[in-house]
Amino acid sequence: MKSQQRMETEHLKQVLEALLFAHGRAISVEELKSITQASMESINAALQQLANDYDSKNSALMIVREGSSWKMTIRERFMPFVRRIVSDLEMPKSLLQTLAVIAWKAPIKQSLVVKLRGNKAYDHVKELEKLEFISREKSGHSYILKPTQKFHQYFEVVNEHELKSLMENVKIPVVKPKQTQEKSLEELKKQVSAEVQQTRNVIKKELASAETFLKNVEEKLEKVSKNVDVISKDFAKQLPREQPSEQEQNIEKQVVKQESQE
Repeated sequence: MKSQQRMETEHLKQVLEALLFAHGRAISVEELKSITQASMESINAALQQLANDYDSKNSALMIVREGSSWKMTIRERFMPFVRRIVSDLEMPKSLLQTLAVIAWKAPIKQSLVVKLRGNKAYDHVKELEKLEFISREKSGHSYILKPTQKFHQYFEVVNEHELKSLMENVKIPVVKPKQTQEKSLEELKKQVSAEVQQTRNVIKKELASAETFLKNVEEKLEKVSKNVDVISKDFAKQLPREQPSEQEQNIEKQVVKQESQE
């Protein structure tokens, strides 16, 4: 039974080791639990054993705990050997360029970084803050950005000279804002007024055209009505009259006779 538990613990340690290596940053125990389906207690115990294993064999890597998260990282004494390739291995070029702007101009407003690097800088700032390379402090409607202690330790930068040496080969493309003509409120009012007047003129033309069309239709209907009356009268004249019957003739004579007596 104990042998099986040891095997399960060793397997969990290997899985966690692979996850920490692949993730590259701190990962929460909660997230590790959702991936491994193991209990939080088992995960913390396995990670602590893994950290002890790395310490005991004096590895260049180490497992460290940060609050409720764990990560695999390089021991500080080995950082000078890897700092020159860190940007190529772990950070996209565009992200490194934004970091270079912040580090070189620090302290710098986030709005200025966006102006220099474009709207994608918003995502870059969030990612760099998540990586703990920069800090943000509220300043009016914007933020003040500056590199953190971790940045200086990670890149082994102590002073401005070393920072310039580190960033000198990083080309920072500046995003030029689109040239837009700023219009005064009065100009905007004039433009709106002109567009409204133009729309009114179009509507007037359409209404005038509709009125003309209706007038033509009414005139044609009137002509047709007159023609129908004429045709009806002509048709009535051409119809043969029916001869009254003998009885009708006698009645008509009696009526005439009575009228003459009166």
